Amino acid sequence: MIVPNKIKNVAIDSSLSYQNYIVLDARSKDEYAISHIRNAIWIGDDSLVIERASFEIGKREPRYLIYCSIGYRSQLIGQQLKDSLGFSIENLEGGIFGWNQQGLPLVDSLGKETNSIHPYSFVWSFWTD
Repeated sequence: MIVPNKIKNVAIDSSLSYQNYIVLDARSKDEYAISHIRNAIWIGDDSLVIERASFEIGKREPRYLIYCSIGYRSQLIGQQLKDSLGFSIENLEGGIFGWNQQGLPLVDSLGKETNSIHPYSFVWSFWTD
């Protein structure tokens, strides 16, 4: 599967200051509950993403960094947010799988650090080992 390049990709780098972004999670609620990047705002990956983003985020001006499992859904949703809401948005290259492979921290629904990742589907479960 080729990931579309609709918005700019940002490489995963432990020295990158993610505090300069509002981080958005473009995965299902189940995926987000198992683990997510700390302080990421769940906006989902369904038909309500534009409405949810408008409500959850409002009209903040900073830059946005969006991610999903590998970067496919977040590219598509990021483009929607850019087109519909005018977001200045970039995509986390490699998604949460790449983040985890770099040894960067994830948290669960209680805010506790975890190494678990929802594999999206069985086909993608090898990325979580």
